[in-house]
Amino acid sequence: MQLLFFPFLGAFGIIPSDTASTKKTPLSILCTSRDLYNEISSHLFSNSVQNVILNPVYNEQVWMVIQFKFRAREIEWALRNRADSERHFQNFPHSKTTMVVHINRPDPTDPGQLVLLWQKINALADHLIPITRPNIKLATNGPWRSPNPPASWGPDRDLFYQMGGLQESIPFGPKYCPDYDVVMLPFLRLGLWVEDPTNVPAMSDEEFDILRRCLFSLFDQKGIEHRLEPLLSMTKDTAVREIESALIETDLFLETRMDELAGITARFLRLERYKNWFEDGRSWESVYEAQLEKQLSAYPQVITDIDLLLDRLSTRYVVLILLHHAICSPRSNLYGGLGRFDDSTIYTTWDSEMWPERFPSGIPQLSDVQTCLLRFWRPGKDLFGKFLAYSRWLGRRGPRKLDGQLYTV
Repeated sequence: MQLLFFPFLGAFGIIPSDTASTKKTPLSILCTSRDLYNEISSHLFSNSVQNVILNPVYNEQVWMVIQFKFRAREIEWALRNRADSERHFQNFPHSKTTMVVHINRPDPTDPGQLVLLWQKINALADHLIPITRPNIKLATNGPWRSPNPPASWGPDRDLFYQMGGLQESIPFGPKYCPDYDVVMLPFLRLGLWVEDPTNVPAMSDEEFDILRRCLFSLFDQKGIEHRLEPLLSMTKDTAVREIESALIETDLFLETRMDELAGITARFLRLERYKNWFEDGRSWESVYEAQLEKQLSAYPQVITDIDLLLDRLSTRYVVLILLHHAICSPRSNLYGGLGRFDDSTIYTTWDSEMWPERFPSGIPQLSDVQTCLLRFWRPGKDLFGKFLAYSRWLGRRGPRKLDGQLYTV
């Protein structure tokens, strides 16, 4: 019975991915008549609910789930990746329905789930900001409070409960960074409702009042004065900068901690980060690096509590380059298996599909990867000479001599 409604949904660009087709539907005329579209859609979507389900469990085939309920009927389909979800949110008539975003609690024994939720929620905010403001409700599913403070809190049990007693999957040193605050923070961007937070017109008193109400409605109230003091102290002149700073700080915190997180989700997230570090081909352009540079340029102060000397970032990049060499070497049939005796070849083409072939179960913690790499390259020239050759070649995109040897493209 549900399949009978797919032609109607298709007229609005709402087709489950498994049933997508280029065939015209009986309501294709709606695509050419705005009056017909408005009249029929107002009846079709009357009292309807669009449930957006964000699951923290890693699934390569499911990025988010859409569940559409109208007139006692229900249709559900999966969006496989971020590109699918972007197309959905561009086409769906959100202003004609109620959206309920369901956020399932991450498992603290698999801390990478919190990072995955952060990525999905930020993507959702990116999709929602350019469209007409929909009616959005949030539902957090699961017990987000922790019966006991994490071991990192030591004897400060009472302080933990004074600050909210919320589950904290990834400790943030001197700060308290509960999972609930992490997943709610990106929705503050919808309080600002601007695509570019660095270019925002002056905020009126009314707009700032709405933003403050949004802040208090999003976050758990117990201990909020301790957890979110900078945001509670913002003014209409500082609000944009405070919110953007909090977002960047959280993003960098999760990004750096992901290097050493245990669990299957973190393994696959490390794989996703590494395989997509550069664009496929020979351009060596990196969206990841461009975003990081933009963050550090805009708010350099946030790095002080996270990666003061950029040691984590440097280690991550060294491991990336050496792993790329290790993956490519066997394909060249070089003497020595992993090409550790080869001093002349730099692999200049980026192929993202090589990474999941080599790491079908994800990439281990980077400290373990470093240990593994040292089994194949001696510390010193063999290991870091190859890295220097890569990094210097990337700077010029061409051949060069290093220590008297020619590294060819």
